[in-house]
Amino acid sequence: MNYFVRLVNYVQHQLPGRLANTIIYLSNQVQSENPFCLDLTKEVLASIIGASRESVFRLLKSFRESEIINMDKKKITILDFKRLEEVKQKG
Repeated sequence: MNYFVRLVNYVQHQLPGRLANTIIYLSNQVQSENPFCLDLTKEVLASIIGASRESVFRLLKSFRESEIINMDKKKITILDFKRLEEVKQKG
């Protein structure tokens, strides 16, 4: 049931919310640290959230410019967890 609920919630969000959700998930559940190393290409990340590589690139750039995250090559640091969580909730 947990997977079904997660899938339904995931599908109902727009791209920024899905990317924010994925970043939070990777930081908390997979890597268990902040900053964390993103071992995925933008193509793989795009396929996970159902978007194009270009959309992921633009969203990551937007998150960086808004000072929500910082990226240094494959290392992501969540700078403002509260705002990232808001993006996740609003979709």
